[in-house]
Amino acid sequence: MVRDELGIWNGRRQYQMSFKEDGKGGLVHPPALFAIDGNRGYLFYRDQPVFCRSCRGHGHKMEDCPELECLNCLEKGHLARDCRGPRRCRQCRSEGHLPACAHRLYPSCRSYGHKVEDCPNLKCLNCLELGHMARDCKGPRRCRSCRGEGGLPRSPHASAWYCSASGNGAPS
Repeated sequence: MVRDELGIWNGRRQYQMSFKEDGKGGLVHPPALFAIDGNRGYLFYRDQPVFCRSCRGHGHKMEDCPELECLNCLEKGHLARDCRGPRRCRQCRSEGHLPACAHRLYPSCRSYGHKVEDCPNLKCLNCLELGHMARDCKGPRRCRSCRGEGGLPRSPHASAWYCSASGNGAPS
């Protein structure tokens, strides 16, 4: 742990590392960005090659990245703060209708051309009833397998809900 002049930990950690050879006379460099258990980390060391945080390539910085896409006009090669072009929709790449694109696919009905609030097949992911979203639900949570109340996810990565009813895959 790295401490300041008063001996108080400043939130940084310091590690010693060694590099492996790449077989071509050079060294294999670790990534400059990484994550451990959801915590982002940044690696800095002497003689570190220039690294792009956007495309994760070496030899240029993010500000000079040829693959960088502007979040305003969606063109490559510059940032939104430097953009002089018109604002474009991220769904269909055209101008003039940013909030409600007719080309946007809605997951609840798998169709285009309407706002999610106006979806004719809107299904609540909480109670499994039609006509409202989970954020507006007043009903009890239901299991997607047996439709009984009290279903809980087996794990954060589970795509289905499970309950304690027999045969629904609930952990014992």
